[in-house]
Amino acid sequence: MKTIMKHRAVMPMLVAVVITVLYACQKEDNGPITVTDLEGHSYKAIHIGNQFWMTENLRVGCFRDGTPILGGLDDVEWQSAAANPVYALYPDYLIDGLDTEQEVIGAYGLLYSWAAVADPRGLCPVGWHVPTDDDWEELITYLGGEDDAGGKMKSTSTEPHSHPRWDSPNTGADDSYGFEGLPSGYRTFMGGFDEIGYSATWWSSTEFDDYFAGAVSLYCHTSTAEQRYKHKKSGLAIRCVRD
Repeated sequence: MKTIMKHRAVMPMLVAVVITVLYACQKEDNGPITVTDLEGHSYKAIHIGNQFWMTENLRVGCFRDGTPILGGLDDVEWQSAAANPVYALYPDYLIDGLDTEQEVIGAYGLLYSWAAVADPRGLCPVGWHVPTDDDWEELITYLGGEDDAGGKMKSTSTEPHSHPRWDSPNTGADDSYGFEGLPSGYRTFMGGFDEIGYSATWWSSTEFDDYFAGAVSLYCHTSTAEQRYKHKKSGLAIRCVRD
């Protein structure tokens, strides 16, 4: 009888411990986390709906296996090389208020060709991936659909604030879920740079055809989030989502 009573007394304690541990794990899993890439860059990530998204643009210059990605290309070099895995840095001399390459990388990350996205060696840290069209659609739907999701995804930092920032008027921006979308602009398939401060465009890993792949764009003058297609030789930013 004493043994049975002892077991009965212990059981509620065990149940309480299990519930506490499970609650703690759930709480940690749903809160902000930090992710580190192979080069040691740290990224904040946030839970939105059933997904975890990085809240910063990727800035790694190598694949997960350590293989360097080609960068530092001029306009003509980009035109021929961007069919392969390459990255670009928006020039600091084209950004009023930023004076060095490191400042640009810290504020807006790097821009990548789609071949870098599609490479099986992987760009995102282990356990993370470049989002598919379906991943983006799930996020946009959760945030209220294309007409409103852009405002909820955009950082509220607007000129004359320091970089990173959106051009005025940054319509509808409230960043209500902490996605912190930043206007990193893009590199055209001809090698030129455009729309820093005006637009944010991120790759999808979903291929459309031999020349185009999926992307998502936000703009300073609207609260929409547009799922679209971009030329594969364009240089776009990357946000990673957890596997």
